[in-house]
Amino acid sequence: MAGSTGRRAGLFLLGAALGAAGGGLAARRARPAQDAPVTLGDVVTDEEFLADERMILDAFEPATIEGWQTRLYDRGAGEAIVFVPIIRGLEVVYARQLRAFAATHRVLLYERTESLDRPVGVEERVDEIRRVLDHLGIARAHIVGLGDAGIPTFNFGRLHPARTLSLTSLCLGPRYRVPPYWLNEGIINPLTERLPLEWLVPDRVIRAMVIKATAGGGRLPAHLIGHMVDHIPEQMRVHKYSVLPVTGHHEMRGWAHALGVPVLLIDRDDDPLAPVAEMEELAAALPNCHGLKVLHDGGRFITYTWADEVNRLLHDFFADVAAGKPGERRMEVVAP
Repeated sequence: MAGSTGRRAGLFLLGAALGAAGGGLAARRARPAQDAPVTLGDVVTDEEFLADERMILDAFEPATIEGWQTRLYDRGAGEAIVFVPIIRGLEVVYARQLRAFAATHRVLLYERTESLDRPVGVEERVDEIRRVLDHLGIARAHIVGLGDAGIPTFNFGRLHPARTLSLTSLCLGPRYRVPPYWLNEGIINPLTERLPLEWLVPDRVIRAMVIKATAGGGRLPAHLIGHMVDHIPEQMRVHKYSVLPVTGHHEMRGWAHALGVPVLLIDRDDDPLAPVAEMEELAAALPNCHGLKVLHDGGRFITYTWADEVNRLLHDFFADVAAGKPGERRMEVVAP
């Protein structure tokens, strides 16, 4: 009976947190009435989105790497760029970088294996990048990670600096905090780790939370975000065992100053998970930061919604790294 009561309490608190977080996001997105709307272009159509998704799925090749069964996207030639996956099923968010940079670089993307029954931490996710590079015989690479994928991105540079040409992190600050912080960090995350909430929380709750938190005001409509999320099996289990062990323990303020590889930070001006003030704090701590570039909203998946601008920033950054230019650390608002 006590266990059942605890599980009910845990579910109640989780529901309260989701509601509070959603309210916080809505408040963050509220803008003064006099602000002119910013247009990012036409809304992404189903046809173009599904074509980008199909491009990646058709190019994936199965690979066995040190006993790990995965699939690899490997196109182009030249310096390698590894686009670190956020979660299995969301690979399409990098489609427009893969298309653009295959003409000048070797572009790589791998398919993650999501755990459903044991916690998978950041060092194991870092080792996936290392294993892909070893398998392909690549000594050094540019590493690019969006959102949660920025955590293994940064940690790869920390653990394998000799194999890192550069790091680019989009929409990830020095720590990963979901508002309201006291509730999520102090209660919800510990309960999720300790209680069998995966038996109680239906996938539709996680699906709704992800769509609400990531849609923003960008070109990618909510139903296409839902289409991506629907690729994720057993979403609550994936959250508990594959996502939370990485995001729930991200804290780099104690070691960012020792990360000597070139780093580019890209953010959006309305991201509650990566507030601009915290991104400025991180840029100041990194000894070889090539700047903080801030885009206007566009939703969480700015590699897709702001693809042209992100590609330009990456192109210029890679060129500066190749030329040996030092970082400037300055913040630049690159879109209104």
